[in-house]
Amino acid sequence: MVKGPRGLRGERDARTIRAARDSDRPRLSGRRPAPMLAGMEARLLAWYARHSRPLPWRRTRDPYAIWVSEVMLQQTRVETVLAYHTAFLDTFPSLEHLAAADLPAVLKAWEGMGYYRRARNLHRAAREALVRHGGFPPDHDALLALPGVGKYTAAAVRAIAFGEPRLPIDGNIRRVLSRIFNLDTLRERTYREVGEPLLADLTPRKVASMVQALMELGALVCHPRNPNCPKCPLARSCRSRRAGTIDGRPPRRPKKPIPHYAVVIAYLRDPGGKVLLTQRAEEGFLGGMWELPGGKVEGEETLEAAIRRELREELGICHLRHLRSIGQVRHAYTHFKVTLHLFEAETGERLKKLHGPVAARWVAPDRIADFPMPRGTQKALMLRDGG
Repeated sequence: MVKGPRGLRGERDARTIRAARDSDRPRLSGRRPAPMLAGMEARLLAWYARHSRPLPWRRTRDPYAIWVSEVMLQQTRVETVLAYHTAFLDTFPSLEHLAAADLPAVLKAWEGMGYYRRARNLHRAAREALVRHGGFPPDHDALLALPGVGKYTAAAVRAIAFGEPRLPIDGNIRRVLSRIFNLDTLRERTYREVGEPLLADLTPRKVASMVQALMELGALVCHPRNPNCPKCPLARSCRSRRAGTIDGRPPRRPKKPIPHYAVVIAYLRDPGGKVLLTQRAEEGFLGGMWELPGGKVEGEETLEAAIRRELREELGICHLRHLRSIGQVRHAYTHFKVTLHLFEAETGERLKKLHGPVAARWVAPDRIADFPMPRGTQKALMLRDGG
């Protein structure tokens, strides 16, 4: 059938309606932002200029200093990192200084911040960067190829230090974008499709500010619970606010139960008063750190039976004198919790050579603090000293 003028006009009207409706959707490809994003960059950058925290790693464009900050900020609160970042850079002011240091010195500088694999990988990566590139990696792919550098870290460093239009997807950015665009998904590709247009056509300096502004908005305003929407510069563009879905954005993964372990450890002295410390294998949980000897309680065994077994199996120590319980401390890691049951004992003779699979060393009590130790061991030592 041949359509008359009224039918043609109806089709044009329908196309106009569809175009108007589609213009309110974020563009998922291409360089320029979608119409709904118009002005969003300016509002967010203005808010960031007024309200951002004066964090030390924001006062530099040194990629090494920014890289250190991004590694430290993984799984660690900003307040904790503030106590470490400047001191770490004072000790290792450049990639070359970090690469030249030995691992115990790096772990000691990291002591108390936890997640020590980050420190080991940072140290390895510094050495590999010097070998492969003679300095800091020259591009994104070279940085991404280093030990411990994932997609988020590489994108964050390249965006903040060099102004490359890359979107690092951390928890804060994911939450902000999920709410602004009402995204009921955790797929990174979707977040890049709606977020990267915010960086399109910005100058490198503004790219760096925009990435940090998204992070800061999530940290200071767009909280996981009870977001402060009246203070948000993007409130009028927030689709989940209009839809009433803020509490469900982004969708939450179901939480797994956190296991709890009973662990026995010993403050063991030889006849000369030295204390035994053991070192964890470099590759593995708390790798390279020193601690009091011990291990997990097995089955139905008593705490005393467990500490005797651990010292025998791991170090070949079979004879103990004056074994007594000191007390217990609790400590939580990301995926599990422990109760450390502390014992004190003496060996009947000086054991010059220990037999077992664990590296160990007898240390004068006033030198214990020289060794990098996990926070749980520090708590146990404080308990023993009455702290």
